[in-house]
Amino acid sequence: MTNMPVDYHGFYFMTEPFADGYYKTGNKKAARELTIKLMQKCKENLIHYKSLPKVDQNALYSDIYREIEGYRRLLHILKDNGDIELYNSNKVDFNRLNQAFRRFETEDE
Repeated sequence: MTNMPVDYHGFYFMTEPFADGYYKTGNKKAARELTIKLMQKCKENLIHYKSLPKVDQNALYSDIYREIEGYRRLLHILKDNGDIELYNSNKVDFNRLNQAFRRFETEDE
């Protein structure tokens, strides 16, 4: 993570396994910090996509879907590792943003 900080690259999906690894090795603080950063990136991107006209959203379907599913995977990392408090607090934001793209047949958490 030192050589590939979250703030400086756009390939966040490559960083998701590190969050799970931190949980698995007992480093809950690092896991939470990384997961929160990654979820924030997903939120920012989804808020941006939500602000676009529907015709543009449709053209960016695969990017939007990738963000939604990345956010969902992060929630599952939280849930699978027993961080239910953080899962529940972020599930609300996920479902709210996900609703904006319901026509893409995405499911709530």
